[in-house]
Amino acid sequence: MRSLLPAAFLLALVFLVGGCATRTVYSKISFAYTSEHRMPPPERIITLDASPQTAALAVRKWVENENGKILGFEDDHEYTYRLLPDAMQNYAAVQEITRKEWKAYDDNDFREWTDEEWERFRTLSTTQVARSNSSQPGYAITARLGDRDGTYNYRVQSGTTMGFGYNPGVPGMVPAYTYSYPVPKYESKTKTVPFYSQLEIYIFNDGGKTGVYAIGYPVEADKDIRANYGNSIGHAYWKSVDGTHEVAFIKQLFAFLKGNNLDIYTSGESLSAD
Repeated sequence: MRSLLPAAFLLALVFLVGGCATRTVYSKISFAYTSEHRMPPPERIITLDASPQTAALAVRKWVENENGKILGFEDDHEYTYRLLPDAMQNYAAVQEITRKEWKAYDDNDFREWTDEEWERFRTLSTTQVARSNSSQPGYAITARLGDRDGTYNYRVQSGTTMGFGYNPGVPGMVPAYTYSYPVPKYESKTKTVPFYSQLEIYIFNDGGKTGVYAIGYPVEADKDIRANYGNSIGHAYWKSVDGTHEVAFIKQLFAFLKGNNLDIYTSGESLSAD
C-alpha cells in the first residue's frame, strides 16, 4: 500500500464559517521520523578514550540512571560506523523536504508525493552513515527510555437537552408562541496513547579509540510499532513522535560518556543482558 507516505492524507473537509469555501483537515501524518531526521550526522557518532567494554558498562549505567530498561544486548557486534562523504549534503536535503512538508500543512496546500519523491526522501535519509564489517567485535545495546503519553481531545454526543424558541406569529392570523426542540448535548473526552523512545547504541573499535553511534526511534507502546517509512499516526500525537525526544536522550548519553571517568564502571561489574 503506497500512500502512507511521509505526508498527511486527507480525511475530511469542513466548511469555513460564513462561506462555502472548504478547508482541508489533516488527520494522519507520517510516523517515520527518528533522531536521524533531527540530528546532524557528525553529532550521531562520538569517540572515547575508554575501551569498548568500559563504554558499554557506562551506557548500561546511564540507562539505569534514566529509569530506562535494557531491551537487547550483543557483545559480538561486528560492525563499525562512519559518516559518508555526502552525509551533510543529504541531511540538508532531508531538512529542506521536511520543512516544506510541514509548511504545506500550515498553508493548507499539501499534495501527495509521487513514488519517486518518496524514494528520494528515503534514500537521502539512509545514506548518511555507513556500516562496515569489523574484525574486532563490539557491542550493540537497545534501550527503552522516556515513557510518555500523547493525548487527543475530542467531543462525543452524550444525549440531548431541550432548546426553546419563540415565533412572533402573524398579527391577526397566527398568535405568537414558544416552542421546544431537542438539542444535541456533548461531553469532552481525552484519548491517551503511550509512547517511549527506543535507542540503539553501537560501540566499536575506531582506530585505537572507541566509537559510539546512536539512533533513536519513537515507539507506540500499545501496538509496539516503531517509527518507520510508510507508517502513519494521528496528527494530535505529533509532538510525542517527531524525533526530538530521541535527540535529547542521545545528547544526554553522549554528554554522560564524554564528561565522566568511565573507568569507575569497570570495578566489580560484568557485561550481560539485563
